[in-house]
Amino acid sequence: MGYKAHNRVFIEEQEKELTKYLIRCADIYFGLCKKISLRTIKYNLSRPRTWDDNRMAGAEWFRMFTRRNRELSSWTVISLSICNTDETGITTVQKPDTVVARRGTRQVGSVTSAERGTLVTVAFAVEAIGIVIHPFFVFPRVRYQDNIIRDGSAGSDGTANPFAWVQDNSYVRFLEHFKKHTNVSPSHKVLLVLDNHSSHYHTNALDLCKKNGSILLSFPPHCSHRLQPLNRSAFGSLKKAVNSICNACNNVIYDILEIVASATPHALTQSNIEAGFRKTGIYPYNRNLFIEIDLTDRPNPENTIKAEFVPVCNIVTPYEETPSIIIKPPIESEEPSNVHEAFVIQQQAMNIRQSSPVPQIE
Repeated sequence: MGYKAHNRVFIEEQEKELTKYLIRCADIYFGLCKKISLRTIKYNLSRPRTWDDNRMAGAEWFRMFTRRNRELSSWTVISLSICNTDETGITTVQKPDTVVARRGTRQVGSVTSAERGTLVTVAFAVEAIGIVIHPFFVFPRVRYQDNIIRDGSAGSDGTANPFAWVQDNSYVRFLEHFKKHTNVSPSHKVLLVLDNHSSHYHTNALDLCKKNGSILLSFPPHCSHRLQPLNRSAFGSLKKAVNSICNACNNVIYDILEIVASATPHALTQSNIEAGFRKTGIYPYNRNLFIEIDLTDRPNPENTIKAEFVPVCNIVTPYEETPSIIIKPPIESEEPSNVHEAFVIQQQAMNIRQSSPVPQIE
């Protein structure tokens, strides 16, 4: 149709302004497609008739437009699944639950284990639409055997280390478990929001996520109590359900799987998971949900004005303006009756001297 330099629709300044507009729309996640609508163009200029017939710019013009403006490129938008992962600890000994007793009783007892209990770490992953990934357990054992999780829910998996914490190798195992149940791939990416635990950004974990198509997004430091969906709406209900089930009998670490399997449907419900993502502003996205004071009570260093150094001078009050403080020493005939009274009189005299800038003694 003739889109050479001497027959262009827009002049150079107008194309630069249009380029800035397209980049700005893409930066705020409202990118425009190749077929730019005429409603986005405010200039009333002469243009090909096909633009008015189709109510959009032509493909050939767009190709030449991107060639002249190298800042632009075409991208295919891929839908992402938003997931959150977090760990919590469950012990074999729980606090006694509320019991019913006679009204007016001063003290109510309950039979419970006096042991400290053994810790088992459970890692969960949930999607923003309310789907729960099968739990992943970390047992306090040197060697892990597959028969340990025989009483867990279908699809559960686990590993073991002496401390029962999520460590570097344990989290890599969890990511493999996560990939198995979400079908994440380079063509079906998943946005995984998580906290700043050291195992989450280990080199092996980052390489595996890059290979599988998982996009990791970590929270700012000291903000997980506000931004972690599982902490906001799911783990509290899970701990209460686990506590009620554990009080029924004495438990060992192998009973934790059956207990978690029974408590998960009551705690990690679809409504609780959706509420967690909604309260944190992750999904639906709400950037105005929190203000600065909600996340920290410390002042912003950029807005803090440093106090200037002001030399301090000792100003002596004139003798005439200083109130006279008269301290009368005890009369020789009026000696204190005991050591305590002498100590009290001495302390009073010292206090008066310290509080007066220029004391006067008669």
